[in-house]
Amino acid sequence: MTPDHKHIVYNANTGTDQDDDDRRHLFRVAVDSAASKALTSGKGIEWTPLVTGDGRSVAFIGAGTQAPPLPMVIGIDGANHWMVFFDLRAWN
Repeated sequence: MTPDHKHIVYNANTGTDQDDDDRRHLFRVAVDSAASKALTSGKGIEWTPLVTGDGRSVAFIGAGTQAPPLPMVIGIDGANHWMVFFDLRAWN
């Protein structure tokens, strides 16, 4: 749920592509409406959405057929999708 309690962000195995029933994508829906907005689409799989404290972004785990699960971030409106990289050598 967004910090202002106006939207819920969730993942579901649905979308506009006929193969989306085998994938998971992120969606946002207003608490006072049944109409949802897809935040992600395509051939990837996205899950465990978490809205950031400022309500402007959604952190989640994303993967694809050629990519392992990685932490990612997307704007609350579905724009500006990026991966979060960690240099594990810094922790040793």
